[in-house]
Amino acid sequence: MGEFKDNVEELAASLAGATMNAVENLLQLKEYRKEPIKARDLVTLKKELVEKDCNDLVEFIQSERTLDNVHAQSGLKTRLREDMAMWRKGDTRAMPMGYLLCGPVGTGKTYLVECLAGEAGVPVVKIKNFRDKWIGSTEGNLETIFRLLQGLGRCFVFIDEADQALGKRDAGGSDGGLSGRVYSMFAKEMSNPANRGRIIWILASSRPDLIEVDLKRPGRVDVKIPIFPTVSSQESFHLITSLCKRMDIEFEENDFDLLRTHIPDLLTPGAAEAIAIKVYRQTVTRDLSPRDALQDILVDYQHPVAKEIMDFQIGLAVKETTDMEFVPDRFRESG
Repeated sequence: MGEFKDNVEELAASLAGATMNAVENLLQLKEYRKEPIKARDLVTLKKELVEKDCNDLVEFIQSERTLDNVHAQSGLKTRLREDMAMWRKGDTRAMPMGYLLCGPVGTGKTYLVECLAGEAGVPVVKIKNFRDKWIGSTEGNLETIFRLLQGLGRCFVFIDEADQALGKRDAGGSDGGLSGRVYSMFAKEMSNPANRGRIIWILASSRPDLIEVDLKRPGRVDVKIPIFPTVSSQESFHLITSLCKRMDIEFEENDFDLLRTHIPDLLTPGAAEAIAIKVYRQTVTRDLSPRDALQDILVDYQHPVAKEIMDFQIGLAVKETTDMEFVPDRFRESG
């Protein structure tokens, strides 16, 4: 039984929704290859079954990354790993119904979900564009998605740009009441107590203030986690150099001291990745050392997001958090 040798209940939960024929095929394949069954095998099995029936309404997030690839956010990683440990043991009493990831644009909310997907051992499903121009089709698509999620058994459900996707309680008459119906369907599904320990919702937004308050309340979203840019030049340097290392660009030990005055703070992973790519390009095309390339790039560096927008979105993330331990000291006055 591989990873499930001492936990038959977990194996049973992971197989919920799978057909007998699909399970038999998996067992025969593993027997032929003389391989044990692993959690990832069951995720793949569920993925194939759902993708066959979902008509492109959802997609599975697959990733080789794990939470080890998340820089900083140690409190968040600890919390997620504790939750997953309880989940594997079948102890669902303290499991959240959902998470809200909020923070400025580019801070890595989707990246965090990818890392979770690589570590969780359960399907991570992203809801795609379910809206349709035909009357009744949008609601029908949502019903199909919810039915498929129930068939998966244990899974994470990821909704990016949740402020736009989840609808509004009262959006006026501009869409014929569609937004209100979408809101009601999500509100009902997210608060279903039978889903605790089976379906965990992960919402992501840089504008959590635009998500209906009822959708963010405990019982639907129990844990609201802010994700921030770097809080110091040293943290920014570590982020940049870590991304450069993936492209085989290495810095010297004293490079930070020589570059300190040029390195910006409030750097998002997205902005840091753009800088790392430029460093790589200049080391290749101009034969510069990594330090000289980075210095050249940062001399006239300008943040891709205006400071007032960054500060505003940081403030929103601080206000939303359910636990101030997730908030660095620097930002605790932002809310």
